[in-house]
Amino acid sequence: MPLTDNILIASLRQADLSLLAPHLKVVEVKQHQILFEAGDPLEAVYFPSNAVVSLVMLDSVCSATRSN
Repeated sequence: MPLTDNILIASLRQADLSLLAPHLKVVEVKQHQILFEAGDPLEAVYFPSNAVVSLVMLDSVCSATRSN
């Protein structure tokens, strides 16, 4: 899968993509896989190419709010 399958990555100028490309890798994420938990240190950034990613947050009464 080419790195440019992601719209944001594809919109980069070639010079910028050349700087970023050595740090990018394609990973397969399974459905319902949790990418981050609240309070986790930021160790990776994901640029989805053919997926829908949801952000689920719990409020103070533990009801879920989901953002796609």
